Amino acid sequence: MSTPQTSVVAAFGRIANRLRGSRSAGPDHRLAGIGTDLAPVDVELLRKTIDEALDSNATPEAARARAAEIGAAYLGLGTAGQQRFFELLATEYGTDESAVTAAIAQREASAPASVERVEADTALRKSLEPARIRLLRYFNGLDTGVKFLVDLRADIRALPRTDHTRLVDAELRDLLASWFDVGLLRLDRVTWDTSAAVLEKLIEYEAVHDIASWDDLKRRLAPDRRLYAFFHPGMPEEPLIFVEVALTTAISDNISPLLDPLEPEIDPDDATTAIFYSISNCQPGLAGVPLGDFLIKRVVREVQPELPNIETFSTLSPMPGFHRWVSEQIEAKTLRGNELAIVAAVVETDKWWMQLDIVEAARPALIGLAARYLLTERSNGRVVDPVARFHLANGARVERLLFLANRSDVGQERGLAMMVNYRYVPDRIDENQQAYLLRDEVVASDAVRDLLVTRDE
Repeated sequence: MSTPQTSVVAAFGRIANRLRGSRSAGPDHRLAGIGTDLAPVDVELLRKTIDEALDSNATPEAARARAAEIGAAYLGLGTAGQQRFFELLATEYGTDESAVTAAIAQREASAPASVERVEADTALRKSLEPARIRLLRYFNGLDTGVKFLVDLRADIRALPRTDHTRLVDAELRDLLASWFDVGLLRLDRVTWDTSAAVLEKLIEYEAVHDIASWDDLKRRLAPDRRLYAFFHPGMPEEPLIFVEVALTTAISDNISPLLDPLEPEIDPDDATTAIFYSISNCQPGLAGVPLGDFLIKRVVREVQPELPNIETFSTLSPMPGFHRWVSEQIEAKTLRGNELAIVAAVVETDKWWMQLDIVEAARPALIGLAARYLLTERSNGRVVDPVARFHLANGARVERLLFLANRSDVGQERGLAMMVNYRYVPDRIDENQQAYLLRDEVVASDAVRDLLVTRDE
């Protein structure tokens, strides 16, 4: 049975064979038999092939053919082989110091604001680009090449962190960031009529609320639901990031109805609220590339003209670091009075929400701690919760804290069953975004901010 990786290997093989049809494309693929650990003799074969790809006398077809061969060979490597591959790139295919020196001398010899200075600046920029980046650029012109590089970076990030892997990781991140600029991406609404290949990937990539079945997915794509995803021209069947939206008549305070495949549909024209209840990044190799920073704004602009009756845009979001943070407060004994015993019981009791005495005591304690967690706690100058960082940086405000909003195992494990509504007010998005990014100010509703005052009294 063919796997995605074997399909890519085969695709690279076909590309190399086609490109080698050129007279100058060189001999047949020499890397077909290299071992998974990339032994020294195999490193030498790989080095020779990379050198041929980077040869200034090579035609573009020959260079891309060699790149395809290198890509096919890489996909056969194990962890040790991958480590040696990146070590080879990091140590032997950096910048040409002599070319940099010559370019600097050419610049210093040219007059300011002259044609010669412009040419010298261009030569200097070119000389500063490492040879390994030139090699990786060749994949951009190959079928499946962009996806290969995204997966290549995912591999780097999964390996032990060394100076070599960190170097290549950082350079490849910057390269991908230029290729995945939001202006180059396509925002599509995914429906039940979208290709099966894309729908299957939604099930695979959903990272917040698992899609249990095709019926579950079909309900999430019903008329009173919306699912939008970013796509790249080089990866047309691969969603990069997607958001799931429920059309409702009020801001939701519990996740269960939104995830229930049997929940009755409503007429979209009756909806007044759009609830963003799940955002999933699909490509680990694009970590650090700011795709989601523009997603919410784009979706708001898509929904407003289609459904002018929608007046409120809100999320129903998890608090994935809340349980860990509360446990740290318990260990550090920073909680006051009987708060420590109450919260310890919540942390230590399985399905604690089924015990009425714990629930009654836990409600004010957890809501108060959640306000402190989201509004005042900092790590490296930013709020500690990753989902909060995302929405605040996108211009949302903390609207409401939700007790017992997610009683699933994951909801308890990550957030002690707490969730939060972040609200996007279209006319205030830019202002809220600047407040957080420029002044480290968490914009919150009066009701949430009053919880801090109540707790401090």
